[in-house]
Amino acid sequence: MDITNENLCPVLNLPITQKPEWTNLVVAENYHVTFRIVGTRILVALAEGDMEAYDVSRYYELREKVIQDYFEPGDTFVELKDYSKLSGMPSRYARKEQTEKFQNEEGRLIGFIGYNCSFVVRGIFKLGIHMRDLPFPFRMVESYEHAIKHAIKILDNDKKRARKVTDAHFYTRPEWSYSDDNSDFSVTFLVIKPFILKSVASGYLMSQHVKPILDIVEIIVDEGFITDKHIRIADYSKVTGSDRAARKLLANGYKEISRRYKCNADFSYICGANALVKIALVFIEKIINSKLRFVDTAEQALIEINNRSHISNLFNKNGSKNLDISFRDIDALVQFIGSLAWHTENEELYYTNNTIPEEHPLKDIYDALRLIQLDLHVFMEEKRQREIQLQQAKEKAEFANKAKNEFLANISHEIRTPMNGILGMTDLTLETELNDEQRRYLETVKFSAESLLHLMNDLLDVSKMEAGKFKLVEENFNVRAEISTTIAALNTQAMRKSLPLELNFGTHVPAYLIGDATRIRQVLTNLISNAIKFTQKGTIGITIELLDDVASYNHNSEPPVADGVCGLYCSVSDHGIGIPPDKIESIFETFQQVDGTLSRKHQGAGLGLAICKQLVHMMGGEIWVESTPGQGSTFYFTIYLKMGQQPVSHENTQQLTEPGNDESHSLHILIAEDEPINQQVITRILEKSCHVPHLAEHGNEAIKLLKKQRYDLILMDIQMPEVDGITLTERIRSGEIKGPNPKSIPIIALTAHIMQSNRDRCMEVGMNGFLSKPIKKRELLETIGRFAQTFVQQNIGTNESGQASTKSDQIVGFINTVDVLDRLEQDQKLLFQIWKTFLNESPVYMEQLRLAIEQKDMQQVERIAHKLKGATANVGADGLRDVAWQIEQAGQQGKDSDADAIFPRFSDMYEKAIDEIKEQMLTVEIHAT
Repeated sequence: MDITNENLCPVLNLPITQKPEWTNLVVAENYHVTFRIVGTRILVALAEGDMEAYDVSRYYELREKVIQDYFEPGDTFVELKDYSKLSGMPSRYARKEQTEKFQNEEGRLIGFIGYNCSFVVRGIFKLGIHMRDLPFPFRMVESYEHAIKHAIKILDNDKKRARKVTDAHFYTRPEWSYSDDNSDFSVTFLVIKPFILKSVASGYLMSQHVKPILDIVEIIVDEGFITDKHIRIADYSKVTGSDRAARKLLANGYKEISRRYKCNADFSYICGANALVKIALVFIEKIINSKLRFVDTAEQALIEINNRSHISNLFNKNGSKNLDISFRDIDALVQFIGSLAWHTENEELYYTNNTIPEEHPLKDIYDALRLIQLDLHVFMEEKRQREIQLQQAKEKAEFANKAKNEFLANISHEIRTPMNGILGMTDLTLETELNDEQRRYLETVKFSAESLLHLMNDLLDVSKMEAGKFKLVEENFNVRAEISTTIAALNTQAMRKSLPLELNFGTHVPAYLIGDATRIRQVLTNLISNAIKFTQKGTIGITIELLDDVASYNHNSEPPVADGVCGLYCSVSDHGIGIPPDKIESIFETFQQVDGTLSRKHQGAGLGLAICKQLVHMMGGEIWVESTPGQGSTFYFTIYLKMGQQPVSHENTQQLTEPGNDESHSLHILIAEDEPINQQVITRILEKSCHVPHLAEHGNEAIKLLKKQRYDLILMDIQMPEVDGITLTERIRSGEIKGPNPKSIPIIALTAHIMQSNRDRCMEVGMNGFLSKPIKKRELLETIGRFAQTFVQQNIGTNESGQASTKSDQIVGFINTVDVLDRLEQDQKLLFQIWKTFLNESPVYMEQLRLAIEQKDMQQVERIAHKLKGATANVGADGLRDVAWQIEQAGQQGKDSDADAIFPRFSDMYEKAIDEIKEQMLTVEIHAT
């Protein structure tokens, strides 16, 4: 019966599957075949041509492709072959080869039925097959109808009987094998879908073999060849051993695959394993959660599976045998255990390699102990190597961190030197006559240079925070003044975009607090700058409130519990672009930006908010943001600061720092600096401020000048050729350099190194101040005024000719009456009372200070000098106040010799200040009446 064009089998209405790639396949020059599947397990071959041309190998090659394309590994089927369009007789050789092919099909082909063939062909095949006793039914029938009915019967019988599992049923693929070219290890996996996974391994298993093994297992499981509750057969007959790490990795890998795919081998046969391998596998039995059964061969495992006897053999893993053990054997075992104990040779766990005969009754125990001891040895060696690696990693990280800090310090210096020239020369040029276009260009240059400097400072701040070396300072400061100054500095930037800055300052905010004012300004500057950057129109609102006055505050950070601490609640709001909800959390992370693409509109390194977060946390508070895209954002932060108090005096530097054209206020200043641009910038700033600069290009030249001439102040570069600034300062302070200058001449450090360690080093050698490059004009002049005033008043006396130094008198008097009256809002009566109290009480303090210095009671020296510092500042004796501060520092540091050396000058200045107060009181009293 021809079924070529039918969709259903005409006999039993079974579906027919046919594909173009199965049709009219060339077996030989005059022999073609078409394959179809009837139902699900009947393979039909429609052959056509001359049987004398029949190529058996080619036919089975084409047939195998069809089988792999349709059937799953382990599936069984019945083959039907139509002989109606075949002519001739197959050769004897072809018939023999066909019979051999049938023999090799055991376990997969469960029946062969030929139909529509001649009597002669039917007889020849029957005779040949009968003589070789095929393992499955073979039929030659008259028609397709008979063939289908016989096939269905064979399939039904196959379902009813429990088919025995043999090696022939296993299926494998090339990608399920792995071999290590650098060692003798290899493994191949086979499956009987879907309940048996078999592996055949050889060689020594090492750690590098584990991943390829697990990759193969995962492929097999992932493609559904093995399901849950399967049986595993592992042939270890050719495995020579394994290392501890490999066993551990392999066990954990199997466990992970079982967990992920919910596919656990609940029973495992271990075939042909030696004693050491058995013991090693027992160690990991609990990890892989699979019951182990040890058998001699894989064939024995299949027999037990076919007999369904693996469950009954579960508790008989190793069989049973009678042991003939003598007391001598026991004594030897005890001695062996002792040799494996924890004693060391060359600080390593001792390992013995005694050979135990195979016939020894306790050989398995000996092997187990040796394996345990070997694993301990390996474990200790791995532990030692890990400790070495950790130590090396630690040293490497410490070295890298040190190198990073040194790099940051050096690159800071290298960048700040040219930046000093750019900013300094730009400032000086802006003070000249310029047209509007030139001034606009120079202001752009200055803004760009300051932006670069700001970025560099941010990078250094982040580095110090990561290293845990970032510290806050505590100083008494005027809250409103600091915040107003910050806003004023940013007002020009805001006005360029017509964005008003509106400050709402709470009425209960204390006037003075103690904390790091510079870092608070930094947080506000970052937030306000961002608000300006991302806002095109509207206003920028800044609110400063006492935390207790904010009823809606619900971010519960833990405030400090100490008395005298208050919380500030600050916010900066804008009407800018806003922040998407998915970016809210990340914007406070380092190097994170709302728009991180190359085409972003707004520039920035993504450091500002991260630094703000760190600073706020260091001040005990927290920072957060509320934002609506397209409408604007509000950044909030809280900080906790100690309560401050109004200072007794403010330094009056105006008289010295901005002398205008009054040459009577000029100072002779030695500039020890080797960089030409820095020389030019500093010299020009000093000349325009009517000071007299003297230049030394290196340390030795500075020494020569100090020996020849008196200077009012030294600006000292830290890095100079020949003699550096640190060494030169030490020589000045030690008195080694002889000349007209006293050892206490003010020395201000100039350096591009802004790390705290550099500042500390400068202070340690006796410098009085510290200026970071690039030098800013205002900071330079203020620093000169602050320290030069002290020096001038300390050294009022006679000149070389013995005459009074009228030059110093012209620079400044002992009592700054103008400044005191400004602070007292021109209340002359109050000034008179302050002076009168000072005249009555200060002599007592002076006598107490003298006695404390004589008795070397440095705690008392510090306490009394502190009182005198405040008292002298109250009356306007700023120079006297600064010397009192030096004595206070000497007391704090326990330097009794320094206090003893400074006190005579302080006493002399005190007497002169008393005289000046008495003289000025006459004038004030006249105005006060």
